[in-house]
Amino acid sequence: MKLGIQIGVMAMEWRDKGDTDERQPCDAAVEMAGNLGLEGLEVFERHIMAYYDRPDYMEQILDDAGMQLSGAYFPMDAALTDGGAPAVESARRACSFLNEVGGGYLLLNGGPPKKEGSSYSMDDFKTVAKTANAIGEIGQSFGISVVMHPHFKFMVETNDDYETILEAGLNAKKVGLCVHASHQVLAGSDPYVMYERHGNLVTYVHVGNGKSENGKHAGSFLGEGDLDQKRLMNPLLKEDFDGWIVIECSQDGVSTKNYVANTRTYLQSSFPEISWE
Repeated sequence: MKLGIQIGVMAMEWRDKGDTDERQPCDAAVEMAGNLGLEGLEVFERHIMAYYDRPDYMEQILDDAGMQLSGAYFPMDAALTDGGAPAVESARRACSFLNEVGGGYLLLNGGPPKKEGSSYSMDDFKTVAKTANAIGEIGQSFGISVVMHPHFKFMVETNDDYETILEAGLNAKKVGLCVHASHQVLAGSDPYVMYERHGNLVTYVHVGNGKSENGKHAGSFLGEGDLDQKRLMNPLLKEDFDGWIVIECSQDGVSTKNYVANTRTYLQSSFPEISWE
């Protein structure tokens, strides 16, 4: 397996290095992730857009840091606009670029945001499923794996939501599953169900942990928070998962370097059966 980190986790530190606008090139983030001894960096679509006209430059800074893009997080806000056409075309450009620079995954963020006081219909789910499937086909044509990332406050955030979009036609052969249990915790649903029912569909993993105290939720080290990491990982390992594990968590008062070191130590000691590249 390979260990990576999402760019947002490092935001305060890499911005301090000079990249103050997230829409601009994130050279410092790539360099920082490489210095942490990680294999990959997950970015957002808005980050790679700054490099669309210069993929050779992105390849060079990745090579210099000795790492690769694990993937790009892709917003699905437009998945219900004009039948999803704008989202599909944006995803096509992102997949093309990822193919050029050696990226592996496009993460769809659970569909459009949830509307306060209202809900999405089955027809809405069908439209988003159709849009996601079209993006999955595009990804396959470029050698990019597309995954759905159930996300807090979006159409698909709980296991029930995920099963609804599967029922609505999401093709798991075209669109895999990225899990991150913290989103289900924040949504107030069982964080283990998705792993235990759909572990065979998981091709990309976010790890993190947190503690809920006095109505607030804060990040914590793996093994020290509310989530049972072994219960989460074991269903995936039984399905021979062997992909990216990406850190998407931090802890107040803890440097990114120390959080990464703790995560690596925890994973290696808790899951000795994992072979790391």
